[in-house]
Amino acid sequence: MNGTRLRLACWIIGCQIMVVLGCNDSSFKISNPYQIEIKGQDYQWHIQYPGKDGILYTTDDQFSQQNLQLPVKTEVEIILKSEDYLYFLELPDLQQIGMAVPEQTHYLRIYSNNTGLFDLRGSQMCAYTHKDLLGKVSVYSPFWFEFWQNRL
Repeated sequence: MNGTRLRLACWIIGCQIMVVLGCNDSSFKISNPYQIEIKGQDYQWHIQYPGKDGILYTTDDQFSQQNLQLPVKTEVEIILKSEDYLYFLELPDLQQIGMAVPEQTHYLRIYSNNTGLFDLRGSQMCAYTHKDLLGKVSVYSPFWFEFWQNRL
C-alpha cells in the first residue's frame, strides 16, 4: 500500500472510531468557567453538573454524591451551598478550602493541569467525621470526562 492509500485508510478508520465513540452532536458542552454546584445536606455532598447544554440549573442537569469529577485544563467554578449545617470542603491536592453556609452561596475557582485522583475532605462543625463527606476528586481528560458524563 502506498503512502496516500495508507493515509486515506487511517483517516477513514479515525472517522469511524469518532462516530462509534459518539463524537457528534450529542457531545457535552463544557462552558468556561465550567460550573458545578456542591451542596451539603444531611451530612452528605450532593453534586450537580450541567447536562449536554453546558448550562447549570436546566432540566438536563446531572447529579451525583460524594465524589467530584472535573475536566482537566478547564476553569471550574464550584458553587458551594448548604441546606442545613455549616460544612467545610477541602481539596488539599488542588489547594482549595471552602465553606458551605445555609442561606449563603460561596464560590471556589479550580484549575488543574494534571489528570489524576485526589482527596476530597469534608467536615461539619460538630467535629465528628461523617464518612459521606469524604470522597475523591477525579480529574479527567476531555474524552474521559465526556465518557463519565454519558454514564450518569
